[in-house]
Amino acid sequence: MTQSVCGVFKPLKNGSGVLRDPASSFRRQPDEVMVPQALVGRYGLVSGATLAGTARAG
Repeated sequence: MTQSVCGVFKPLKNGSGVLRDPASSFRRQPDEVMVPQALVGRYGLVSGATLAGTARAG
């Protein structure tokens, strides 16, 4: 199952990251989208980058 997602990228210490929602004042949410370390490196993602795309459950 996939869904459209968008948010502001926040890197984590382990090299991966999450998408935070400005509408919730960037607070942690139980359904926040994880961004794998491989994608962070491949695309050179930095803190504050606005991302949109398709995410899959899992």
